[in-house]
Amino acid sequence: MPQMRGVERWNPSGGEVELRIEERLRLAKIILKALSKRQLTWNELEKIVMSSGGTHSRFVETMKWLLERNYIIKTGPPRSRAPYKLNAEKVRLNEDGSVIIKLS
Repeated sequence: MPQMRGVERWNPSGGEVELRIEERLRLAKIILKALSKRQLTWNELEKIVMSSGGTHSRFVETMKWLLERNYIIKTGPPRSRAPYKLNAEKVRLNEDGSVIIKLS
């Protein structure tokens, strides 16, 4: 059986893909909840994700995924240390803490 890192586990039925999706959604929820409180820099977000059991590479993948889909926005120019914020047009958080995203 091939050895894989993190939550990925080899499964002949393709179950590792489902685990990757669940992990990405879990990390996205952590990032979105943190940004709902205030704007945060890349380093601050990474520390939050790492303290929640995420890895650096999973964090980078999830941030790229959120940025590509415009769920989060960088407040400054590219390659700056400007903080990120939620895109209010695409993301909302309910009072109970659940995340609502507009898929498009």
